[in-house]
Amino acid sequence: MGGGRSVEEESSRFGLPVDLIAEAEEFRNYDGIYPDNLQTVEVFAGMITQWIMGPTGPVGINYVPLDRVMRSCKVKPDDEDEVFWGFQVMERAALKTIRARDSR
Repeated sequence: MGGGRSVEEESSRFGLPVDLIAEAEEFRNYDGIYPDNLQTVEVFAGMITQWIMGPTGPVGINYVPLDRVMRSCKVKPDDEDEVFWGFQVMERAALKTIRARDSR
């Protein structure tokens, strides 16, 4: 985290729900994840601090560091497209979940 801040401090600072970040971190335990999806989940977890915030909450993820995160997760060049499309599916699902929870 930037400036030595905890996940809780960063999430609060940007208005992200701490439980969403905690859930993403839990995925690093690989429980219930199909092996074919593991790298996509790892990349998504690595990008969890990159949400772009609008006036009503998150609007999407900043893709600028995505290449770097893919390299850190050791995504092979032949697998980049598949991981990218899976990442976008996860982003849309997360946004749908956040919006549904916020509309309650």
